[in-house]
Amino acid sequence: MSAAKVGRQHLNAVLTRRAQRDALTQIEIAWPDSRALLERLAVGLSTCYAIDRLHARLDLIVSQAITAYGAAKHARQSDRDRFRAFIAGIAAVLEPDEHRALAMALTHAQRRIIGRQLSVVPARAGRDTDAG
Repeated sequence: MSAAKVGRQHLNAVLTRRAQRDALTQIEIAWPDSRALLERLAVGLSTCYAIDRLHARLDLIVSQAITAYGAAKHARQSDRDRFRAFIAGIAAVLEPDEHRALAMALTHAQRRIIGRQLSVVPARAGRDTDAG
């Protein structure tokens, strides 16, 4: 099974509440690839945890990311700041050894968007340049 399918399965397992699914859909409309980011993060974390622990971690991560994005939207922050809040929400609940999985899950374009916030997310070894 492909990594994308594995990530999708893990994420779907924790998206049990309609409000979560709806919120994530709205975030995905504003910021395409947000859901895929969470799926890639799920794949990265799946090497660290048993399924039950992984799903508990993902549930917390997703909830915090959605809450942070919603707060930024409610505060009428710019679109970019909303996405930065989404990433900050994820980073805020990660354990120290999980930050690498987030760094690996971010696309080059996403890393450019969060810009100043890169100190929250460790650089990807050998892949953290702004060229291109």
